[in-house]
Amino acid sequence: MASNINLRIIIIVLAFLNVSYIGIEVIKNNIRVPFLTVGELPQAIYFKLDRLNLVTSFLEFYIAGCLICGILFVVYQQRGNIKLFIGGIVAILVVLIIASFLVSMFFNAPFGNIMQQFLNQIAILILFGFYVLLAPIFKKKTVFES
Repeated sequence: MASNINLRIIIIVLAFLNVSYIGIEVIKNNIRVPFLTVGELPQAIYFKLDRLNLVTSFLEFYIAGCLICGILFVVYQQRGNIKLFIGGIVAILVVLIIASFLVSMFFNAPFGNIMQQFLNQIAILILFGFYVLLAPIFKKKTVFES
């Protein structure tokens, strides 16, 4: 029971970080749009966008780090919950990708910018999936196994 709570907390934190990233990308776009016709950003707006870019970069790093920590937790502490963890992460990613598409349509935000943080997570999950599939194949047999 406690292990499922830990996995849920990891999944909730990942979802929160992803939603925060999407929100900041929408805010950046809303700041940028009025100046598209002018062609030049005032220095104050440029610095504001630069700080928001820094925040989104940190969020991408934290999202990847949280996912890797979650994977390490599952591999070393909760071996039996690997499928639950992968399923939860994939479900959250699918929901967030669909939500990102809808957000990009309603707020006229660039879909590629909103989707950027998902690429790292998908790559990490693919590598973890390969580990899950290939680890039993390369596992050495001990003397006691037949």
